[in-house]
Amino acid sequence: MQSTVNRPPRTRSAQGPPPLYQELLYSQAGKRGILVGPTHSAAMAAQNWVQDRTRESLDGSDQAVVISGRAAKVAWLLMDNALKHTRSGTPVGSLKVELTNSKFLLTVAVTDGGPPLFTERQSFPEERADGSGGLNEVRRLSVDWWWEGNAGTPLTVSAHIELP
Repeated sequence: MQSTVNRPPRTRSAQGPPPLYQELLYSQAGKRGILVGPTHSAAMAAQNWVQDRTRESLDGSDQAVVISGRAAKVAWLLMDNALKHTRSGTPVGSLKVELTNSKFLLTVAVTDGGPPLFTERQSFPEERADGSGGLNEVRRLSVDWWWEGNAGTPLTVSAHIELP
C-alpha cells in the first residue's frame, strides 16, 4: 500500500517553484518511492535521491558508494527513456521511481505515464540490436531487467542490482 506525504497547501508565491519530486510512503519494509516531475532537472534530483537512499540502506558498507552509484545510473537511464518515449515527458507527465531492498538484491523500478497520445504504434521496452542505448547499459549494470504492463497503459521497467 502506498500513500503520498500530505503537506498543507500554500500559495504559489509563498511556495516557489513546484517540487521536483514528492516522496511516497509505503507500509512494506525496505520499499521507498517518489513521484517525479516531467523534466530532466527533476530526474536529476530523483537520481540523487536514489543514490542517497541506496547508500543509507547499505549502512556504510564498503561497496555502498559503488552500488549506490550503479543504482543511480540505472534509475537515470530508465527515467531518461521514459521522459523521451512516453507521456511522462509531457508538461503534465510524471514518473514513479521505487527502490525495494531484499537480502541480496536492490530493485530499481520506474513507472511511466503510458504511451504518447495519438500514437499509432504501441512500443515496449527493448534493447537495441547494436548494443547501444539505455536498456543495454541497464543490462550491463544490473543482474537482470524486465518490464510489466499492457499496450496503451503505463509500463514499469525494473532492474535488479546485486547487494553484497
